Amino acid sequence: MNKKNFAIGFIGFCIFFFLSIFSFREETKALYLYYSAECPHCLSVVNFTLKTKFKRPVVLKEVFYNDYNYEEFVKVVKRSGLDTLKVPAIFDARKSKLMVGEERVIKYLERYIKR
Repeated sequence: MNKKNFAIGFIGFCIFFFLSIFSFREETKALYLYYSAECPHCLSVVNFTLKTKFKRPVVLKEVFYNDYNYEEFVKVVKRSGLDTLKVPAIFDARKSKLMVGEERVIKYLERYIKR
Protein backbone atom coordinates (compact mmCIF):
# COMPACT_ATOMS: atom_id res chain seq x y z
CA MET A 1 0.00 0.00 0.00
CA ASN A 2 1.43 3.37 -0.91
CA LYS A 3 1.42 6.44 1.31
CA LYS A 4 -1.31 8.22 -0.70
CA ASN A 5 -3.82 5.37 -0.29
CA PHE A 6 -2.93 5.06 3.38
CA ALA A 7 -3.47 8.79 3.95
CA ILE A 8 -6.84 8.76 2.15
CA GLY A 9 -7.97 5.72 4.14
CA PHE A 10 -6.80 7.24 7.41
CA ILE A 11 -8.59 10.54 6.73
CA GLY A 12 -11.78 8.65 5.81
CA PHE A 13 -11.56 6.64 9.03
CA CYS A 14 -11.09 9.80 11.12
CA ILE A 15 -14.09 11.50 9.50
CA PHE A 16 -16.26 8.42 10.09
CA PHE A 17 -15.05 8.15 13.70
CA PHE A 18 -15.77 11.78 14.57
CA LEU A 19 -19.18 11.73 12.86
CA SER A 20 -20.07 8.62 14.87
CA ILE A 21 -19.15 10.33 18.13
CA PHE A 22 -21.17 13.44 17.21
CA SER A 23 -24.18 11.29 16.25
CA PHE A 24 -24.03 9.42 19.57
CA ARG A 25 -23.83 12.68 21.53
CA GLU A 26 -26.91 14.05 19.72
CA GLU A 27 -28.80 10.79 20.29
CA THR A 28 -28.11 10.78 24.04
CA LYS A 29 -29.07 14.46 24.22
CA ALA A 30 -32.65 13.62 23.20
CA LEU A 31 -35.61 12.87 25.45
CA TYR A 32 -37.87 10.09 24.14
CA LEU A 33 -41.60 10.44 24.76
CA TYR A 34 -43.45 7.13 24.44
CA TYR A 35 -47.20 7.54 24.06
CA SER A 36 -50.35 5.94 22.71
CA ALA A 37 -52.58 7.71 20.20
CA GLU A 38 -55.54 6.17 22.06
CA CYS A 39 -54.67 7.63 25.48
CA PRO A 40 -56.08 11.05 26.47
CA HIS A 41 -53.32 11.55 29.08
CA CYS A 42 -50.71 10.83 26.42
CA LEU A 43 -52.29 13.26 23.99
CA SER A 44 -52.25 15.94 26.67
CA VAL A 45 -48.49 15.45 27.08
CA VAL A 46 -47.96 15.36 23.30
CA ASN A 47 -49.89 18.64 22.90
CA PHE A 48 -47.80 20.24 25.66
CA THR A 49 -44.64 19.00 23.93
CA LEU A 50 -45.66 20.30 20.51
CA LYS A 51 -46.50 23.77 21.88
CA THR A 52 -43.30 24.15 23.92
CA LYS A 53 -39.68 24.84 22.95
CA PHE A 54 -37.15 22.77 24.85
CA LYS A 55 -33.40 23.01 25.40
CA ARG A 56 -33.11 19.34 24.41
CA PRO A 57 -34.83 17.60 21.49
CA VAL A 58 -37.94 15.57 22.36
CA VAL A 59 -38.54 12.59 20.09
CA LEU A 60 -42.15 11.37 19.94
CA LYS A 61 -42.58 7.58 19.79
CA GLU A 62 -46.14 6.30 19.29
CA VAL A 63 -46.33 2.72 20.67
CA PHE A 64 -49.93 1.59 20.04
CA TYR A 65 -49.85 1.55 16.23
CA ASN A 66 -46.09 1.37 15.65
CA ASP A 67 -44.58 -2.08 16.34
CA TYR A 68 -40.99 -0.89 16.09
CA ASN A 69 -41.56 1.84 18.70
CA TYR A 70 -43.43 -0.66 20.90
CA GLU A 71 -40.52 -3.13 20.86
CA GLU A 72 -38.09 -0.31 21.62
CA PHE A 73 -40.30 0.81 24.52
CA VAL A 74 -40.41 -2.75 25.93
CA LYS A 75 -36.59 -2.82 25.94
CA VAL A 76 -36.36 0.60 27.62
CA VAL A 77 -38.85 -0.46 30.31
CA LYS A 78 -36.95 -3.68 31.03
CA ARG A 79 -33.61 -1.84 31.15
CA SER A 80 -35.15 0.63 33.61
CA GLY A 81 -36.25 -2.16 35.94
CA LEU A 82 -39.99 -1.57 35.64
CA ASP A 83 -42.39 -4.48 35.22
CA THR A 84 -45.34 -2.83 33.47
CA LEU A 85 -45.74 -0.86 30.26
CA LYS A 86 -47.36 2.45 31.14
CA VAL A 87 -47.70 5.54 28.99
CA PRO A 88 -47.09 8.40 28.74
CA ALA A 89 -43.44 7.80 29.56
CA ILE A 90 -40.35 9.92 29.02
CA PHE A 91 -36.91 8.34 28.73
CA ASP A 92 -33.81 10.44 29.36
CA ALA A 93 -30.97 8.57 27.63
CA ARG A 94 -28.29 10.66 29.38
CA LYS A 95 -29.44 9.52 32.80
CA SER A 96 -31.02 6.18 31.77
CA LYS A 97 -34.10 7.45 33.61
CA LEU A 98 -37.71 6.56 32.74
CA MET A 99 -40.56 8.68 34.11
CA VAL A 100 -44.17 7.47 33.81
CA GLY A 101 -47.49 9.31 34.10
CA GLU A 102 -48.89 12.56 32.75
CA GLU A 103 -47.99 14.78 35.71
CA ARG A 104 -44.51 13.31 36.23
CA VAL A 105 -43.66 13.53 32.52
CA ILE A 106 -44.78 17.16 32.23
CA LYS A 107 -42.94 18.07 35.43
CA TYR A 108 -39.78 16.42 34.06
CA LEU A 109 -40.12 18.22 30.71
CA GLU A 110 -40.63 21.60 32.42
CA ARG A 111 -37.00 21.64 33.58
CA TYR A 112 -35.91 21.72 29.93
CA ILE A 113 -38.16 24.56 28.69
CA LYS A 114 -36.29 27.32 26.86
CA ARG A 115 -36.80 30.61 28.61
